[in-house]
Amino acid sequence: MNTGPLKEIAYLQLGDTVIELMHVKNLTPMSSSMTVGCRAIALEVESMEGAINYLRGHGVYITWGPVDLGTSIRAEIKDPDGLAIELREWRHKSW
Repeated sequence: MNTGPLKEIAYLQLGDTVIELMHVKNLTPMSSSMTVGCRAIALEVESMEGAINYLRGHGVYITWGPVDLGTSIRAEIKDPDGLAIELREWRHKSW
């Protein structure tokens, strides 16, 4: 599988909350100016098929995927402000 610019991924879990940390190859530094907002957000779904059917039924456009990544299935939607929201169905949690 081509991981693109990703070098390594690690997961930190506290209770039901999981944070995904990504180590990127050849990272270009971001501007040092302050910005407002969120760079990325992901929601875990129990059933990707069920989530997509529900969202489409409510007029939400699936902007990417779903794609089978082996240990998970991933898709993306966008919120009304254009922020990408990842949807992820895990088959086997590795953390």
